[in-house]
Amino acid sequence: MKKFTVQEAVEAIEKGLVGKSPPSLKNFIYERNLDIEEDLDTFFEKVSEAVTRRTEERVRAFFQSLGVPFPPEVGERLREGGWVRLQHSGSEAGLSGELEVTTGGAGKSEEKLSVPFFGWDVGRFDFHTLRGIVEFRTSSGLQIVRGSAYLRAFSQRDVESTLNAARGLRSFLVVMDLPDLEGAIEALAELAPGESRIEGDYVLARNESWLLRRGLVFGDPVLDKAFLLGEPITLSFPGDVEISFRATWEARVVIEDLRIRWGEEEVAFRDVYFQASVFVDDPAMRAIREGLRLEFRSLEGGRSLLQRDREATDIYSPKMWAFLKAFAHHEDPFGALAEGRFHAHVTGELFLGL
Repeated sequence: MKKFTVQEAVEAIEKGLVGKSPPSLKNFIYERNLDIEEDLDTFFEKVSEAVTRRTEERVRAFFQSLGVPFPPEVGERLREGGWVRLQHSGSEAGLSGELEVTTGGAGKSEEKLSVPFFGWDVGRFDFHTLRGIVEFRTSSGLQIVRGSAYLRAFSQRDVESTLNAARGLRSFLVVMDLPDLEGAIEALAELAPGESRIEGDYVLARNESWLLRRGLVFGDPVLDKAFLLGEPITLSFPGDVEISFRATWEARVVIEDLRIRWGEEEVAFRDVYFQASVFVDDPAMRAIREGLRLEFRSLEGGRSLLQRDREATDIYSPKMWAFLKAFAHHEDPFGALAEGRFHAHVTGELFLGL
């Protein structure tokens, strides 16, 4: 069994991979056969304390970056397990003179306060904490959580606005583990139409929009650029397996035109969309895996999400059924396929299906 530390649990919560409630964490641990060093209650308590402490640190850093005093009532609500949301509506000049701060949760009603703000031109933004996630979004297309960033800007002005925000939020970006974001946006601003490149941990591309994402998905610059640009991708694996698809990037990553071929058999998922958060490290794999899990839950209920007019037993051969089901339930199907370990899981599914 793999050891699962408090730090790993906190990081999973901060990226939205698991909720911070004890039932959610418990399911996450049991489904992945993870091992913890203490009893569950002690583990949950340590995780909750760490999440609360780190959330308050990041909210304080955000206020500090804005040059605004940290309201005591915000800290109190966060320590009680509540949430906070800051919004800046902006104006033509980018300044509105105040921040709208809302707190809630912890069994209490929402409270609103307005905080004077006459700082730098931050533009319009939405900053909020919820279930241990600290997220910041700008009207220019930037989205960040701890250690992850995604930008889709539709004009040079939006890129410049985002860069201005990153410069003003330097101390906040440090506690969000994104000290290199400002440099990546500067590099993005220099791209010519049709150009793309890797800048440190970031994939940058420009077509009709300016695109940036922190984190390589496939470890191959060519594939990662194509993935970000929404171009068709084909992944080849040992055992004569091919998986092809393309991605659309909006508020979430949407995988379209998925096709899986194993030897002479092929299944195409047309007009079916698999989705994942833009912030996860491996959005393509997660979107496909979670979509297939939903498909098999539907099939077990007598329906198919993919071909509703056919009986479940007519949709896949036993071989492809076993392959897709193994993919749906494996923690890292792409990794297992690449290392040649996946077919043992397929054999297991075939055996169980006999």
